Amino acid sequence: RKMADDEELKELEKLYEDFPVKVCKEEGKGRFLVAKRKIKQGETVMVAHPYSWSLLADQKPLNCRFCMGSFSALSRKRTLLLQIENENKREEREKKRKEKEKRVKNADDEEDLVENEDLEDDGDLDEEEEEIIEEVQVPCPKCKDAVYCSKKCLNADSTVHNLGGECKILSSWDTHAFHPELVAEMELALRALSRRTVELLFQEKKKKGEKVEEEEHLGWDK
Repeated sequence: RKMADDEELKELEKLYEDFPVKVCKEEGKGRFLVAKRKIKQGETVMVAHPYSWSLLADQKPLNCRFCMGSFSALSRKRTLLLQIENENKREEREKKRKEKEKRVKNADDEEDLVENEDLEDDGDLDEEEEEIIEEVQVPCPKCKDAVYCSKKCLNADSTVHNLGGECKILSSWDTHAFHPELVAEMELALRALSRRTVELLFQEKKKKGEKVEEEEHLGWDK
């Protein structure tokens, strides 16, 4: 038991290594935090991530299942980012156009003129632009109950949602007979059980010496 407690304490210490506090444990007091140095006013002392979370029924069409971000707010943010990106593109194209005019003016023959044609912008979106205008609402392709604000959040939630069994249960779960708040509590419990299922699966893999790459997608604290 002591060995297990020591291992758990080491894991907790890793969580706080970037914060101005450390985790300690004493007989009769249990676990507690101690300042490693003088803490400034307004400084973040710790960040506690949820082990499980769920959305109320009326919030599902409005918020991302993973990060809880508002779809409308994210849409406005991405539109603004796209506008900024387009303005930067226009400035870059104008700069290239002036450089081209200068080169063409100084060109000695038509061959030099042809070589400068590759400075024209093809009008295609680059990867960064495509990411900015990516569809704000990205549903799970299987259960359709889980909707995310981006492919990044969908992928981040994939381990618990898919491997943990949450997706399969939600696909066949008829919740219409229950009160919306009760459904949210049921989904909260389901997510906790799904995450615990994945954790136990990973523990078994580690005991066998197998590599666990999906562990980074267990939740916010990963």
